[in-house]
Amino acid sequence: MLILFINHKREQCGVYQYGLRIYTILKRMENVHHEYVEIDCYAEYTELLTKYENASAIIYNYHVSTMNWLNSYVIQRKVNNIFIPHDCQVDFADITIEIDPTRANQSNKYTIPRPTFENTSSMLVNYIPSTDSIKQFIELKKDDYYTFGSFGFGFYNKGFDKVVKLVNDQYDKAIIKLVIPTAHFGGPYYDNMRSDILNRCQSLVSKPNIHIIVCFEFLTNNDLLYFLNSNTANLFMYDKCENRSISSVIDYAISVNTPIGISNSLMFQHIYNDDICLYNVSIDECIKNNSKFRNNIEYMQHFDNVKLIDTFFKVYNVGK
Repeated sequence: MLILFINHKREQCGVYQYGLRIYTILKRMENVHHEYVEIDCYAEYTELLTKYENASAIIYNYHVSTMNWLNSYVIQRKVNNIFIPHDCQVDFADITIEIDPTRANQSNKYTIPRPTFENTSSMLVNYIPSTDSIKQFIELKKDDYYTFGSFGFGFYNKGFDKVVKLVNDQYDKAIIKLVIPTAHFGGPYYDNMRSDILNRCQSLVSKPNIHIIVCFEFLTNNDLLYFLNSNTANLFMYDKCENRSISSVIDYAISVNTPIGISNSLMFQHIYNDDICLYNVSIDECIKNNSKFRNNIEYMQHFDNVKLIDTFFKVYNVGK
């Protein structure tokens, strides 16, 4: 069986990275070959359909902004169109894959767990980051200092300033490491917005031994896992974010054994628990609660790559 997997081409994008993670897991499936292709326009789409006319189905890692050339008038109808939509609804999909693992399956809508990285502990042994500057950033430590990490694109709703305020209020010695790369779809004012966020963060530091260090480089997946694995805890304080999809930052954070702390954002609803919500407990309490949280089957079932693969097997056999 041949399945086409279509993604867009801009890697400094959360939608792109999610699609690539899904494909990396799916290509392990037995008796199914997934052909991964990145395209950006209708002309490339038609070429693709001609080249792979024997495909059994097509998967679209879809956002209306990244695939605005695709609509009900131009989409092929020879085989099932399987959509993985982000922050939008698609009324011309044959089958929809729901990326929020808390949702229930419906007719022609299938819910999948979040894609995570496996065997990270062994992978990170003796790992060397991709650049010297990234290595220096990640490995910078100070004796008797806590190290807290967070990452994401530099938008106001990511709550980097909230992370800084919490650490500043609760600790006397700490290094706060923020990874905030350039976003391809950040818009014309992205750099100004990111600078404003960092100025806000710095203004919240009132103690001499609280330090903020920022990395602007776009980290590889392995770099990012190495970074998250190196911290005392990783903190994510997103705004409430109504009508937004599940955030991918947790997929990375769950893939390593470092404690995590979160806000009550709806983008974290699949793992929300009072024991790790920093509006309810201190960072120290959150760290102590993490082992109990990670042993909770109710939450960990939302991160199951085997179940993810099994769901796609069912999807491919719809109508067979």
